[in-house]
Amino acid sequence: MPKKNEFPIEPIKHTMIALRCILLLVIFYVVVSIIILAYTDRAEFLTQIVVYSIAGFFTFFMGYFGWVLASQITEWLTKRN
Repeated sequence: MPKKNEFPIEPIKHTMIALRCILLLVIFYVVVSIIILAYTDRAEFLTQIVVYSIAGFFTFFMGYFGWVLASQITEWLTKRN
């Protein structure tokens, strides 16, 4: 059991591992998308689909992980006092 004023490292470790896996998938998706766009006729709608999907992915998950991290820090600070 952690001490009263000890920072909860385990949830942050799990969050960072999940974040690494997700970012690896995003990098793979971006590379594959770029390769596909390079070998196609580079239709404008295909480029927009790829760009908007990447932007939406980053917006959602960065917001989510920011919210989780902020709630963990808030919980740690409120329990510290």
